[in-house]
This record gives sequence, C-alpha cells and structure tokens, in this order.
Amino acid sequence: EGANLAITKGTLSVDGNLDLDGQQDPLTGTFSGTAEVAGLDLKLPGAQEPLLTWQTLRLDPIEYNVHPARLEIGTVTLAEPFVNLVRNADSVHNVERIARNSGTQAADESAGGASREPGSEPEFIFRINQLMLEDGELAYTDRTLQPAFTTRFESLSGTVTGLSNISPQQGKVSMRGRVGGVADLDFQGTIGTLGTEDVSDLKLLIENLSLPVLSPYFGRYLGYGVDSGKLDLNLDYEIAGTRIDASNLVLMDQLELGSAVASDQAVNAPVKLGLALLRDRKGVIE
Repeated sequence: EGANLAITKGTLSVDGNLDLDGQQDPLTGTFSGTAEVAGLDLKLPGAQEPLLTWQTLRLDPIEYNVHPARLEIGTVTLAEPFVNLVRNADSVHNVERIARNSGTQAADESAGGASREPGSEPEFIFRINQLMLEDGELAYTDRTLQPAFTTRFESLSGTVTGLSNISPQQGKVSMRGRVGGVADLDFQGTIGTLGTEDVSDLKLLIENLSLPVLSPYFGRYLGYGVDSGKLDLNLDYEIAGTRIDASNLVLMDQLELGSAVASDQAVNAPVKLGLALLRDRKGVIE
C-alpha cells in the first residue's frame, strides 16, 4: 500500500518469545528473538530487471519493547545485496518511482521528523549495535546518454557500528570495494546520532579509476571524449543536520582528450588550453 514494489521472491523467518504484560490500551510487553529474510527479489511493477535483491538479511538478536516503543538489534548481517540504480531517458531515477505518495504531505512529515527539539526523545527509539555488509554490489545505468553509461560498485564489504537515534551516540563506518572492476574504494568515518544535529564525518577515497570509462560525460559537458588517464578522488564530508562542510580533492593523471563530440551542453570555453594550463610537469591535474 505504501510503495510501488513487487515482491517476486523471498522467505521470512521469525523465531522468538512475545510476553504481554497487559492487553489494555496501551498494550505493553516485549519480544525477544531473531528474524531473517532470505532470497529477496524486489521489482518495480511491470519492470523486468530487479531493483533490489539479497541472499540473506539476518537480525540477531532482536529485543523489542512494545510500549514505549524501543527496538535494539545486536547484529544485522546483509549478505550479497544487489541494488540496480537506473537513470532513465527522462532523467528520472527508478528509485523515485518507489513512493506512492509524494508532495506537500510527505515533505511536511519529513520536515516534522527532522525538527526534533534538542534534548527530546523520539516516540520510537532504536539502536543497531552492528551492521555487517558482505559482498554487496550496486549497478548504475544512465540512459540519458547515447550509448547508455553503465558502471558497477562491487565486492562491497564492511561494517557500520553504533547506529541509534538517542544521544549521545557515535557510530563508525568502514567499507571497502571496487569500482568498474579496477578502481579501489575505501569509505570510512563516524556517524552522529541519527535525526539530530550531531556531527558525522565521512571520507571516501577512490583510486585508479579509468577516465575513458567517463568519456560519455566528458563528451556531454566538455565536448571531447577521453582516450586515456586515471582518476583519484579524496572526498571529506562533515555533516551536521542540514549543514555540510565538504573538501573535494580530484587528481587526474595523464588525462588525454580524444575526438570532439557534438553536444549542446558542452561548456563554451577553450577546454584543451585550460587543461594544459592546469597540468603539471608530471602530467597531473589537481
């Protein structure tokens, strides 16, 4: 009822004890146990390709207090998830079609959830001690380009610890993987209390990404393809509520432009001259 999603596969298993103290309003009691969703396959209605799949999602243990609502999960293990992100020819991403209801009401609800008074507790409290990601993959396709651009983030593994919406809470994230089969990805940082103004400091490092892979974007925005070169990214983001302080270091090594590409979105500037001025004696643009 709440989402444009079709579940084509998947099994749910729950094992535990539910103890109810009293069955009058409000209902009070606790649930203790484990849960698992295996072999999940989600699609958008009418779509042939999957949107989200995974081998297993296991929650162990689960401790839930019915009233006041409080959820604590020891370890969440997500094995072999696959996310298929597509930007269609109309520039709308497939994930934008998931929500059935949008507009003012959803925006008001979102704003209301984010504007919690400092020091106040949310109506629903949760904590996840550890989230473990095993061999994840994200595929990205951009169909606004001809031919379509595709790449993959693969072999994504790591942990996120200490997630909660109750202060004080300092979570940590550590993820590694590959981009396009050749580049190394390293994602590290700390995560503040969710839904608050607490600071999160996140760092993303990508090394040795092949620049010719990005040739369709160079053609669209610079008017030239790319024949060779490597790209390194070092991104450092400090996030507090709606405020972001960002540091972006981009290194392009041995970038060589290729043939001219006709594009009405290309910048009207002497691109080759500009890149020559930026390039140092070792052929690096920083």
